[in-house]
Amino acid sequence: MAVTWMCLIVLATCRETTADGFAVQTPQKSVSAQHGASVTLPCGISPATSAVDLELRWHRPDGFNTPVLFYRNKAVQPVEPQYRGRVSLIGHLEKGNVSLRLENLTLADRGEYVCYIKSPVWYDTATVNLTVRVMGSALDLSIAETGEGQVNVTCASGGWCPEPELTWTDGEGRVLSAHLRELSADDAGLVGVSSWLLYSSSESEWLSCSVGVSDQERREGRILPYISRGQTTDRTGQSGGWIAAFVITLLLLLTLLIGMFILYRKGLIQYPVTSTPPDGERPTCAGAEESLPLKDKMEGKLKTADKETNTAVTEWAEKDTNTNDSILLTPEWDLLKSHTVKNISLDNSTVPPFLEVRDLKRNTEVTCPDPLKAQGHGNKFPHVLCKEKFRSGKHCWGVKIWEEGKNIEAKIDSDKIIQQKQSWYVGVCSDTAEARTHRVPLTQKNGFWVLQYEKGTGLFANSDPPTPVQVATMFRRLGMFLDCDKHTLSFYNVDTKLHLCTFENVRAANVNPKSQCTSKNERPPNSLIPLISPGVRDSLVMKIRADVDKLKGKENKAKSKAK
Repeated sequence: MAVTWMCLIVLATCRETTADGFAVQTPQKSVSAQHGASVTLPCGISPATSAVDLELRWHRPDGFNTPVLFYRNKAVQPVEPQYRGRVSLIGHLEKGNVSLRLENLTLADRGEYVCYIKSPVWYDTATVNLTVRVMGSALDLSIAETGEGQVNVTCASGGWCPEPELTWTDGEGRVLSAHLRELSADDAGLVGVSSWLLYSSSESEWLSCSVGVSDQERREGRILPYISRGQTTDRTGQSGGWIAAFVITLLLLLTLLIGMFILYRKGLIQYPVTSTPPDGERPTCAGAEESLPLKDKMEGKLKTADKETNTAVTEWAEKDTNTNDSILLTPEWDLLKSHTVKNISLDNSTVPPFLEVRDLKRNTEVTCPDPLKAQGHGNKFPHVLCKEKFRSGKHCWGVKIWEEGKNIEAKIDSDKIIQQKQSWYVGVCSDTAEARTHRVPLTQKNGFWVLQYEKGTGLFANSDPPTPVQVATMFRRLGMFLDCDKHTLSFYNVDTKLHLCTFENVRAANVNPKSQCTSKNERPPNSLIPLISPGVRDSLVMKIRADVDKLKGKENKAKSKAK
C-alpha cells in the first residue's frame, strides 16, 4: 500500500513540472557582425510564454556571476563596466522574446554567449556564438626572379578577423592550388596571411590574388609575373649596392658622432663662435700682437705724444688709462697689488667628491687625484668655492697654475721646464649660483665669470659664444682683480704683468645698485665668490694665494738671495 502512494506522488509531481516547464531556443547558433557595428543575439521561449516575471541572464560560459545582461523583478539590473550602455533587450518579453542587443562591437566581444531563463520551478539554457569581422589591410604584391624562366610571386595582407581565405587565379580565372600559405597573429588576435608561388614568367598574363572572410569583405590585387632585364639589374645589383653603401655610410656617421661626443666631453673640441653676444657679456681680451708689458705699452704711447702735451700724457699714464685699445692697462700693476685681499682660502664644504684639497692648514691647494675616475662622474663642471665673499670695493688675489718639475710637456725658457696642466678654470660666481654649482654650464647667465684653458682648444673666456684669449707664451701664474664698484673682473699674466681679459657688468643676481641694507629686516646684498678648478684631465696641483707675489715661490727667493 505504501509503495502505491509513493508512485502516485511521483506521477503528480511529473505532471506539474511538465505543465510549468519550457524550452529555451536560439534560432541561429552562430551570428557575425562587423567590428564597431551592432548585433542581435537571438533567444526565445518555446512554447511562446511571457518572460516578464521570469529571471533572465545573458552570460559567458565561465561568467555566470558576471553577466552581460541580468533581468530580474521586472527590471534590468546593473552589469559589468565593459557592457554598461552597450547591451539591451529588444523587447517583446510578453511574447517570450529575450534576444540581446549588443552595440559598438569590439574584438573582445567575440565568442560564445549563454541565454539562461529561470522560473520558480524550472530553468533552461541555450548558446549562440558571435563572430566579429575585421577587414584587413591592402594587399602587398611583390615579385622576385628565381632563374630558369620562373618568378616567385608573393601576396600578403594583415589585420583580419576571423582567419581569411587566400586564393590565386590566373588570367582566365582558374584557381591555382600549387602555392604555399603562412598565417600569423598579432597581440590583438588579428590574423595575417601570406602566400607565394612559382610561376612561369609572362609579359601578357596577369595573376590575381584575393583575400577575404566573405564575398562582401574581400581585397583583390593583380600583378604581372614578369621582370625585365633592366629591373633585374636594379633589384639584384644596384639595389643591393645602394643598401650596402647606405649601411656603411650610416655606420661611419655614427662612429664620427660618437668620437666627436667623446672629444667634446673631454673638452678637446668646442662649438665654433657663430654669433655676437649681447652688450656686457663679451669680455675685452688682448690679442697676441698687443701683448706688451704695461710699462712698455705706456712708453710707446709717450713716445708718440706731442712734446707740448708730454707732461699731461705722463700724468695720464700714471692713472687709469686706455680708452681705445683692446688691452685694458688700468689699474697699474702696483695699484692692483695695493688691493690684495687679507686672506683667501678654499671652502671644504664645496669640494666635489673627485677633487681633493691639499695643504689643509691653509686650504689653498686643490687637485684631481684620480682623473680617470673623475671623467666618468656626473658633475660636469668641477670646482671649489672660496670662503670669502665680496660685495663692494676692489680685491686682488692670485693662482699658481703650474709647478716647476720634471716629466715635462712644455718649455717656457731655455733653462726652465714645467709640467703643463691640461685643463683648468678660475674666476668668480654669484652666491645665487652656488646651489647650482658643478652641474649647470659655466655661463654668465648662470652667474659665472671664468677664464678657462683646455689643451687642444686653448685659453678662452666663458662668454656666449666663448671668446679666445691669445697669448704668445703660456703662463703659470695668474692674477685676478675684482672691482665690485665698477662691476669688472680682470685677469693678468703675473709672469709678464700683461693684461689678458676683462669682464664687464659682473654683478650678483637680483642686486639693486642704488639700494643699501640699512635695516636688519632687509635682505643683505648678494655677493661674488672666487672659485678655482684644477680640471679632471691631470693630477697637478693648483694653488690660490691672497698675495700675488707669493706665487713666485722658490724662483722669487732665489732672486732675493742674488740681490
